[in-house]
Amino acid sequence: MPENNAATPLPPDAGGSNPTPTPSLSLVPPEGAPTAPRESGLTKKQLAGITLIVDLIMEGRKPAYLPLLQKEGVDAAYLNALAASAEQLIVCGQNATNCDSNRSGATLASDPAVRKLLQSLRRLQSRARVAYLPQHPEKLANYHVGERLDKNRDVLQTRSQQIINQANADRPGGTDTDFISATQVERNTVVGVKQSQQGHVHDGSQARALRDSEFADLVARRRRIQYAADIAWPFGNAQNVAARAAFRLPKNRPFSH
Repeated sequence: MPENNAATPLPPDAGGSNPTPTPSLSLVPPEGAPTAPRESGLTKKQLAGITLIVDLIMEGRKPAYLPLLQKEGVDAAYLNALAASAEQLIVCGQNATNCDSNRSGATLASDPAVRKLLQSLRRLQSRARVAYLPQHPEKLANYHVGERLDKNRDVLQTRSQQIINQANADRPGGTDTDFISATQVERNTVVGVKQSQQGHVHDGSQARALRDSEFADLVARRRRIQYAADIAWPFGNAQNVAARAAFRLPKNRPFSH
């Protein structure tokens, strides 16, 4: 139908032959459009999605485009709200990155604590060997002699407490209360690091889930801009080619996704 293929004037060239710059992740676009830092905590798909949203916001704000978009329900307030939500997505990504960084720090902090605990536990095992070999080798099982104590954190947590408890009861080789108490403190430190890691994992998972949910919402709202542009500048008219390109619309068919 003719009325569906009416051409709309294109925006004037604002600066000679230089085109409007495409927003990048290191450039804050004008008029409050969002930008994502390098360490954003976003996936590659999400970073590409943010860049596309920035492009569409900037195009939609142009005087020659905005009036027709408004007729289809996409006004300046809609674009501003989308920009604000895109900024919030970046915050969600940064929160996820911060949680992962905290988890990494907790893992590194645990290494010297684990080594110190293992040294104390092996000292208790050595004292048990001296005390119970060769007459009572069966008692060494209670000290997990010959077993790997640091197979994983759960194994270390369980076996270290069993060794400490047994040494406290037996006092092999004259082991005193101070040494047992110090070993218990070392174990508690390792357990505390594990609990800290679990907290960061949980927080990071929540932050990533929120980030992904926010991104899905942004994609739906970004498509609304393109659907509106598809109506305002329908395909099949040569004068609409530039406008359709500006809003990333197909040349020879309606926008569908």
